[in-house]
Amino acid sequence: MFKKLNFSPAPKSLKWTIITAFMCSGCSNFYWPQHGHSGMAEEHPHMVHWHYKRQQLDLIEMQITDARQDIHILKHNDAVKYHPALMHNIDMQFVLIEREFEGHFYKETENYLVKLKDLIKQAQDKMEKRQT
Repeated sequence: MFKKLNFSPAPKSLKWTIITAFMCSGCSNFYWPQHGHSGMAEEHPHMVHWHYKRQQLDLIEMQITDARQDIHILKHNDAVKYHPALMHNIDMQFVLIEREFEGHFYKETENYLVKLKDLIKQAQDKMEKRQT
């Protein structure tokens, strides 16, 4: 009564091509939003804005500037050449701090600054050991 349909399986190369395409598409930066233009909190900061006084915001900005200078000094002293993984972690942490600050997540910015200071201190200690 019913005719059984016999579908031939797809060739193995086609299967692997599809699997590879799906795996690689997850790693691309194409789908990430532009810097500072993502999420409900960044579009509507009044929804998550903690009321920090101007002096507190100036202090956070000064800490970010100090961290930027420390990173620049480390890079100038070839820390990237001798400790690439640590410097990559420092760079990623700094990008995160800048995004959190621009998104008005000041408490998180302060927390990440503490972690960044520890990473910078580690890099500075390693560079001092290398020089002696």
